[in-house]
Amino acid sequence: MFPILLASSVDNPSMDDILKIVVASGGTLIALVAVVFGIVSSILKNRQMERTRREVAAYVAEGSMTADEGERLLRAGRGPAQS
Repeated sequence: MFPILLASSVDNPSMDDILKIVVASGGTLIALVAVVFGIVSSILKNRQMERTRREVAAYVAEGSMTADEGERLLRAGRGPAQS
């Protein structure tokens, strides 16, 4: 994908060679950071959903709300595909 630097250009790389390396490295770094942030965001979202489920289950267990009310709370804000 990237041009291989010739042996003569390794000792004395041109500005074009340096620019190609910087652009490729920068693009790879940006993609890697985006993937890591996406994974962290997903983990935090799932952790909060599980915490909410536990809290609703505790309210249902103590009698503060019915099971139907708890189920409606957990489904609120989600689309039909996620319900």
